[in-house]
Amino acid sequence: MSYAQFDQLVAKVPSSANAVAFINAEKLLDSPVAKRENWAGQRNAAFDSGASFLPPDSDQAVLAMQLDLSLSLPLWQLAVLELDHEPSMENVASISGGTTEKIADLPTVALPGDGYVLKLDDKHAAFMAPANRQSVVRWLREVMTRRNAQFSPYLTEAYGFASQNGTPVILAIDLEDAVQDQAVLESLKDPEAQKLLDEHKLKPEDVAQLLTSIRGATLGITFGDKPFGKIKVDFTDEVQLTPAASKAILLFALANYGAAIDEFHSWKPNVSAKQVTLEGNLEASGMRRIASIFDRPPSLRHRQPTSTENSASKEQLTAEASRKYFKRVNELLDDAKPGQNYTLPQIGCWLNKYASKIDQLSVLNVDPELVAYGSQVSDLLREAYDTIRGGSARARTRQVGVPISDYSAGTYYGYNYRNEYRHERSKIRTEERVASGQDARSIVQDIQRLTSDVRKMMTLKYQVDF
Repeated sequence: MSYAQFDQLVAKVPSSANAVAFINAEKLLDSPVAKRENWAGQRNAAFDSGASFLPPDSDQAVLAMQLDLSLSLPLWQLAVLELDHEPSMENVASISGGTTEKIADLPTVALPGDGYVLKLDDKHAAFMAPANRQSVVRWLREVMTRRNAQFSPYLTEAYGFASQNGTPVILAIDLEDAVQDQAVLESLKDPEAQKLLDEHKLKPEDVAQLLTSIRGATLGITFGDKPFGKIKVDFTDEVQLTPAASKAILLFALANYGAAIDEFHSWKPNVSAKQVTLEGNLEASGMRRIASIFDRPPSLRHRQPTSTENSASKEQLTAEASRKYFKRVNELLDDAKPGQNYTLPQIGCWLNKYASKIDQLSVLNVDPELVAYGSQVSDLLREAYDTIRGGSARARTRQVGVPISDYSAGTYYGYNYRNEYRHERSKIRTEERVASGQDARSIVQDIQRLTSDVRKMMTLKYQVDF
């Protein structure tokens, strides 16, 4: 794989991107595991299940976003696709329930849920979300006459790594100048962080100095006998920690950003100069969660109806499409359930991601009441995410209100006032975490009740089990 193969795609990425993924479907499908398990013949199923980064009609893609790192929230996301056919915006509108128009003379579909799909030419299309018409026009003005990528230095390195090594899937995030030392020191006052520091005999100041020198992280996924991942984290300073301590600190940082997966805990660590790496196998659940980091673009190919569908009545088509839609929503809800090692910020991050996945499901021939149910579920998932994020914000506000002057005396007759200050701040974090966790669980219970009611309603309506 050479630079030229991605040039036309990366030129369309806004220069404000701080996270990017390079995906070569041809290289992926040529791998041993793909051939053994016939991934080429099951691309539709893999995409529907959430295990695939790309829709089945894409040969390669560049996915990008500008991520608000303080909130772990994308300001915008973009996918630029090389397709194996000429895309039809009328078909996209039919599948998604969107509306067609033209923007900058390009055929466009405005999708439900604040997204846009654009036909760039006969073999290339783009997907942007969340977006409004103004933001799409401004993006196009920046990139349409550009011939080369305008990435940050760190993402340019990741681009070169993807091109030169031919790795089928590369994800990278630019973290330069994003981490503030006082914020790191504050996070290290958490009881779990204190336990980690004590276990590895680490000083908070040393850990904070290392983390504030972070440049970025790059994850590469290869496909031999099974999916295998390697994440490298690059720093401007030399890494003086042991591999075990580096892994512990890295997992703590990833958990705080809501970016860890269960497999990372079993991956092998290594330290080399200014770099920490973790590597190991990936399971299907881990692949789905990694694929959820970016909102996936919809499939743009017109799906030919089967002979069974051709002979079916409209009611039968609606019943079958509705059953598949309902089943997929519930599969996503099951998959969104947190693993045993997940922190509350991670749980919130995945709830938000899976809300977007539900929004992206095809609604072609689906019962309108079921489409409304899917919208309610995604709204409730986002509400749970907002609840968790709000708890973190309230904790920070309350902590600021704890006057340090009250605890500035240090040790007085054996009593450590500074420990009391840390204890009070930790108590606030715990209170808000418990409260927001309870509120989020209540919202999840509302989703369960809603799902049960809709299942009964659809079963009675169509006289088939949902």
